[in-house]
Amino acid sequence: MSTREQIVHNLRASLHAFGNVVDALTPEQWNAQSLCPAWTAHGVVVHTTTIEAGLLGWRPDSGENPFVAMGRIGEELAGLPPDALAARYEIVLVSVAAWLETLGLILFLLLLYVYPG
Repeated sequence: MSTREQIVHNLRASLHAFGNVVDALTPEQWNAQSLCPAWTAHGVVVHTTTIEAGLLGWRPDSGENPFVAMGRIGEELAGLPPDALAARYEIVLVSVAAWLETLGLILFLLLLYVYPG
């Protein structure tokens, strides 16, 4: 397995592992305080899904600022109930995993340098 393949594999595994945690949350856990003082578990899932959705398809060489869309995405996700938010994370996870496979090597390496996800 090449270094690029290993990195994509590891990123996909991380995204899926987080998704498994999200899927296993009980109703009480969704409202539990996270290690981030201002966020519950729901807020952490909103944040993570917002970042991944906002960066989906973004190209570092595009001149676009992906954070512009993140405000709108985050507001939309914050209003979702847990089951809908978990479903949205799954959709984003699948899309990000597929998108990573399409990137050329140079763009992939540039993205790894600037990708905060």
